[in-house]
Amino acid sequence: MLETIREFAAARLDDETHRLHARYYLALAEAANLAADSAGPQRNELVLLDQQNMRAALTWALAAGEIELLLRLAVALENFWATLDPDEGARWLTAAFESGVEVPAVLHARALRVQGGMSNVLGTFEGAEQLFLQSLAEFEALGDELGIAILKHRLTTSARMRGDLERAQQLAEEALAGHRRAGFRRGEAQALTALGYLALLRDRDPDRALVLLEEAAAIAEEAGFRWWLAGICSDIALVLLEARRPDAAEPWACRSLELTSGIRDRRGIVVGLALLAEIAAETGRHERSGRLWGAVESELERAPLSMFTIWLYRDLRSDWCAAAANDPAFEHGRAAVRELALDAAVSACLASVD
Repeated sequence: MLETIREFAAARLDDETHRLHARYYLALAEAANLAADSAGPQRNELVLLDQQNMRAALTWALAAGEIELLLRLAVALENFWATLDPDEGARWLTAAFESGVEVPAVLHARALRVQGGMSNVLGTFEGAEQLFLQSLAEFEALGDELGIAILKHRLTTSARMRGDLERAQQLAEEALAGHRRAGFRRGEAQALTALGYLALLRDRDPDRALVLLEEAAAIAEEAGFRWWLAGICSDIALVLLEARRPDAAEPWACRSLELTSGIRDRRGIVVGLALLAEIAAETGRHERSGRLWGAVESELERAPLSMFTIWLYRDLRSDWCAAAANDPAFEHGRAAVRELALDAAVSACLASVD
């Protein structure tokens, strides 16, 4: 639509029409099952196709003082913010909180959880933990077992990042028990994933870690939890790489890249390409490794990743890249795709894999 016509039409929309529009897109966002406490299969495409309508609804709700509607929509878009723009999600939530408008207690607790999640992705780890603790206290006051289990899982991550592995283990076990009591399969997959990390980090037991991660992957697949499944697949690939089993790691890394590409998770796509670059180097395909790493470097120059992603991937494991750089085939491939767009790099990568 021409911008002038769009402005002319928008100026003539009354509040009731705006309200109907916002409610429609709230229902659509909730149907996509992107909130952490949603049980159905994720349908990211519903939101991706209507991003501007979602933003228009949020803009109107804030201007009209419809803070409950704004928060419900911001919470419904939780995974959208985490994968595409955590900073934007944090801004909407901050604006809602600063309005001072009271909302139902369970919605306030959910919104704090989402705000904590965005802080975590953006690298503000201490602030994230405080938000998670506040959200947990509110869920406990409500007696909301599912809400409590989700927050214990979030706090597992916080404890692990602080290096308190014993506390992380305790919280992960409590989260798993809570999710199982609630019959919440998504949460069960997340808690098992956390226990898999801890088997590796705390117990130095990669075999146990793989068992737990593969169980988590099966549950996430069954529940349609695509974003989490993508992360588990990359984690399994990392464990196998560290065990010097690059051939076994490759199908897991490809599956992760396929999933993250489908939901346009930029962070996950970059990690997937980097994993496959390392796998290619480990298996002697040096030009392919250089091409994949060149695409990663180009994307990081275009827009840096959050510190959370860097922490997850251990500085993108670029130590292997320094060794590979001595190979002329690697450097040839690296130079060939420095200007290749991320989507094109993904397509080329997946097309070349049987």
